[in-house]
Amino acid sequence: SDNKIKLQNYYVEKQNRNTDSANSYYLHEMNGLIIDEKHIKIINKINYRDNSTESVSNLYSFRKLDKRPQVENFFKNHNRRFNK
Repeated sequence: SDNKIKLQNYYVEKQNRNTDSANSYYLHEMNGLIIDEKHIKIINKINYRDNSTESVSNLYSFRKLDKRPQVENFFKNHNRRFNK
């Protein structure tokens, strides 16, 4: 249904967990439900490196902030560097 949400991100982890090895990026995913415009509930986490799923019940709340961060477009501000 429309109230589902999927969040994916990559974590940097050692290729070989038992030795000092080079790092690689591994996909992790959180699936949940949108409760309303201020809340989401995560119901499971998937670690694709281990092919494992963990059931969870995490509620996230969002709130409006008065201050906004300074956001710049690095590529736009350095056009000569990237427009070759």
